[in-house]
Amino acid sequence: MGLRRSYLFRDTIVISAIPPADPAASWQVGFVLADSGWSGAKTTPANGKTDEQGQPYVTIPLENEKGFKANLRLYGSHWF
Repeated sequence: MGLRRSYLFRDTIVISAIPPADPAASWQVGFVLADSGWSGAKTTPANGKTDEQGQPYVTIPLENEKGFKANLRLYGSHWF
């Protein structure tokens, strides 16, 4: 008998990040979960927030039928 695997959360998140035309403006960050039929689903804007150190980030809410519920934080930084 094989080992039965169980996942707390198993889904693909497709994230789009569009830079602003004006460098002073914010990026447009959105996401789609694959289980929601991503090929025809609308992109949901991610919520922009600031952490305790003043660093900006966006959150993506994650939840499923098993009762899993969390927020994924995405931080961005300049590449040098």
